[in-house]
Amino acid sequence: MQIYARNQQNLDFAGFAQNDVSEFLTFLIDIFDKALRRPVKMHVRGEVKNSRDKTAKSCYDMMVRMYEKNYSEMIGMFHGIQVTQIIGIEGSHENRVLSASPEPHFILTIALPQSPDRRRRITECSIHDCLRHYTQEEVMDGENMWENEETGKHEAVKRRTRFWTLPPILITTIVRTDVYGRKSRAMVHVDDNHLLNMSPYVCGYDMNNMYELYAVCNHMGGAFGGHYTANVRMDDSWYCFNDTNVSKIATKDAVTANAYTLFWRKCSST
Repeated sequence: MQIYARNQQNLDFAGFAQNDVSEFLTFLIDIFDKALRRPVKMHVRGEVKNSRDKTAKSCYDMMVRMYEKNYSEMIGMFHGIQVTQIIGIEGSHENRVLSASPEPHFILTIALPQSPDRRRRITECSIHDCLRHYTQEEVMDGENMWENEETGKHEAVKRRTRFWTLPPILITTIVRTDVYGRKSRAMVHVDDNHLLNMSPYVCGYDMNNMYELYAVCNHMGGAFGGHYTANVRMDDSWYCFNDTNVSKIATKDAVTANAYTLFWRKCSST
């Protein structure tokens, strides 16, 4: 891998310096992606009958443009589509989706929500608090009004992020460092059964949006250095991988305040 990094002039991974795990994952998956890329035939069929169908067509058209000549199994396994929606809030446009702009997503980078008292930092929250913060609605009015291309007029609207499709393997990274380089060790709670229902954040047709946690990458240290470990679920038990040491841990200790990147597997729909 270091040889490949040097050949690609990616000096971040050519040596032994510590790097961010999300950046490494992007680099690693990209290696497989480039090796497996090939042209495929993609066809968008069906009649657009409503606003959801219109969003579907824009998402699938984007897939054709981006991947028809360079598709690999990595796209289907790790990539999803998120949509920036513009929602009307006035008159006949109230609660209507006026615009939907799709873009692919790989690692879902979610920030910790702000404390009601902005002078303080939160000490704990849930994974859903982070996801609600990521997908929260933003009112665009006044000087920030949205221009409706169909009417040529400016309108007050709401903007929000939703997911059209989610991949079989969902990777979420928690942003724990602020703009000043200070790291937060806020505890991000997941459900006791380690399940994650993504349905509240999905606008697509897929009804199966339940995920189970199967691995956690932990980071101890600051913004510019530290140590990584991994907690991995195997045969209904959890194990901590710390360099060459492997030890069994309690299920309740799978997610700690050091959790940085979480790996989720989509549950079977059967």
